[in-house]
Amino acid sequence: MARLPQPGGDAGNWGEILNDFLSQSHTGDGTLKPDSVGAPQIKSQSVTNAALVDGTIQEVKLSNDVVGKLNTGPQAISAITSLQSALDDKVDKTELATHAMGYIVHGSVASTARPIGYSCVTWAGSVQPINAVLNDIWIYKA
Repeated sequence: MARLPQPGGDAGNWGEILNDFLSQSHTGDGTLKPDSVGAPQIKSQSVTNAALVDGTIQEVKLSNDVVGKLNTGPQAISAITSLQSALDDKVDKTELATHAMGYIVHGSVASTARPIGYSCVTWAGSVQPINAVLNDIWIYKA
């Protein structure tokens, strides 16, 4: 069995005895061997959230309050879905289409017709479009 060297004794082989003792829990480079520290060696309350690896705590280790909060997710999602449905019912899709933005590449033809039904049109071309109206955008594109 490994032991620490005895002061005043073990003359001439204390280094070998110490290395044998240390090798029980350390690797050759001085780091701890895997599984050399277990739960009994860890001081109570010494492990912080920062030391925990994400996704490593199993549900059985969580308090009932935390499990209850985690298990309410589907109810929250159904409430959001209901809200989305209610909003969809209130939107006038025809009116929404008339306020949408159009996009047209007119190149070098300044007289290209403006698309109908858009409150704003983005024009892309090498000349300024003559059919653009207030709030339209012209992007110079050679």
